[in-house]
Amino acid sequence: MHYYKLNIGDWGLATGHLKVDEEGICLRLINYFISNEGPIPANTTQVFRKLRLTEVAKLATAILEEFFVRNENGDWSHPSSVELIREYQEKADTSRENGKKGGRPRTPKPSEVHQTQNNPAGYQSEPTGNPGITLTTNQELLTTNHQPITNNNKQTEITETLFLDVEKVLPRRQGVTADSMKLAWNQAISAGNSPEQMLAGAKRYANFVQILRTEDRYILSPGGFFGPDQKYLLEWGTNKTLPLGTDEQIEHAYRIELGADPSKSSCRSHREMRVLIEDRREKNKREIRIH
Repeated sequence: MHYYKLNIGDWGLATGHLKVDEEGICLRLINYFISNEGPIPANTTQVFRKLRLTEVAKLATAILEEFFVRNENGDWSHPSSVELIREYQEKADTSRENGKKGGRPRTPKPSEVHQTQNNPAGYQSEPTGNPGITLTTNQELLTTNHQPITNNNKQTEITETLFLDVEKVLPRRQGVTADSMKLAWNQAISAGNSPEQMLAGAKRYANFVQILRTEDRYILSPGGFFGPDQKYLLEWGTNKTLPLGTDEQIEHAYRIELGADPSKSSCRSHREMRVLIEDRREKNKREIRIH
């Protein structure tokens, strides 16, 4: 697959918190995933070499951890691109089948659609089985059998009400607008995510940001919070201490509790990183007691 459409708004929401070099690495990894129509191997050495990322392998791995997910074999997949690849492959299969039959079925000319004596005037000779469809200038599909769907309208009202609550509680860093938050919310809803769970997650995250006094630049973007990684499902609990037993656990706690990228830390070792996390925890405890 060598072509796909890029929604600039969606891309900005998902990657707005990245530096320029990080965004470039992210785009390069996604392009590689799409062009190969398959996951990036768990052993990334060869892929990083092909993409000229060897010198920034640590940063590239951090991008994989943020935007990709591992399968049962440890390989990396990009969730939103999987759907693009599936649609592309389905269209390719259809084209191949049509090719075997001599190409796409020919569309009959208006003169070939004739009336018969058994059909009243104004009706086609044979029913098509499809309702009449009109495409308006604003790209809305109107069918001749269109009827309002009460249940869907009611669900939409509930979803809109829940979004208003999310808009009030979800922390926003400087520059994030209500429109960008609404766009990320609608995309998550379209993907089948639960609005009730997203609201609950927004409240947990708001409490987390308030108690830990997370710096503005480290607050998650709406696209990152409601996106494919579903970070709104995390506990975001300040009363649950994250383990610091292994290097991976220390890096995870560093990301969550300090809101920073461990690969860019000034700490010279995981031991120093752990000390920094523990010092931050003690500071938070003192501030909570004061307040």
